[in-house]
Formats: sequence, C-alpha cells, structure tokens
Amino acid sequence: MSIYLFHAYNAQITGVLMMINIIISFLAGIYGGYLTDVFGRRRLLLFGEFIKLLALVLSVLIYPFIIFLGLPS
Repeated sequence: MSIYLFHAYNAQITGVLMMINIIISFLAGIYGGYLTDVFGRRRLLLFGEFIKLLALVLSVLIYPFIIFLGLPS
C-alpha cells in the first residue's frame, strides 16, 4: 500500500498517511481490548468476522459496476 501511495502522491503525504494508519490501529487495538473484556473474546471475534463478510460481499457486488463505468479503482 505504501508503494502505491508513494506513486500516487509524494513521499511526505505518504508518510503522514502511514503515521495516521499506525495511530488509528493502535487506538483501535486498545479499544478492542476493552471491548473484549466487556463482551468476551468469542462474541467480538464473531462480530468482526461478520463485518468482514459484509465488506467482502459489498465489494463483490460493487466492483463490477466500477469496472463497467470506467471509474478509477
């Protein structure tokens, strides 16, 4: 992803975007640990996998339209 961003933007913007990604991942990990304590690990893992399944199905349904319309992917 960083190579793609480097070619799409310049090195400074890519660096900032990568730092934002790391910070958000860190904060999400801390919040995820709290949610695991509250709801339990199994329930949270099942919920996360369900969200990933929805994202995959949505991607499969939308991507052909992006190709058909000629929009940049």
